[in-house]
Amino acid sequence: MVKRHTFRLGTVLRLRKMTEDDCRRRVAMQLREIARVESDVRRLEEQFEWETGRSRKDQQNPTMDVMTIRRRRSYMGHLQRRRQECAEQVGTLQEKLSQEQRALADASREVKALEKLRDKQLARQREMELRAQRAEEDEIGRQMFLRFRSVSTE
Repeated sequence: MVKRHTFRLGTVLRLRKMTEDDCRRRVAMQLREIARVESDVRRLEEQFEWETGRSRKDQQNPTMDVMTIRRRRSYMGHLQRRRQECAEQVGTLQEKLSQEQRALADASREVKALEKLRDKQLARQREMELRAQRAEEDEIGRQMFLRFRSVSTE
């Protein structure tokens, strides 16, 4: 009987799968971080729009204090700067995300290559087992034929 199939690179395949899973986790973390920062940007934009509306409304008030106007403008400037910082952070995070996605694609490619190799080796092993089984069956058939022939000639 043919020896049972063992994939010698099984440990390497497991390590590559662990690397692939780690890359997937990092990509997911980057996506979550981008979503969080984009949410912050939207929140800051809404807050800026609300402050703009409030500022317009207050301009119609003739008894508006100059210090209040200055504080509101200062606060709106802060909101704009913070929104710009968040937008830049999204750009940086997206660059990191693309790097992580490339690393994930490379890891997936390595895993698929090893899985293909394993599948080919398994198919080759099955083919060898089938050949051995056929050879054994052929031998049994040949022996039965020879016995039958020797019995029938006697």
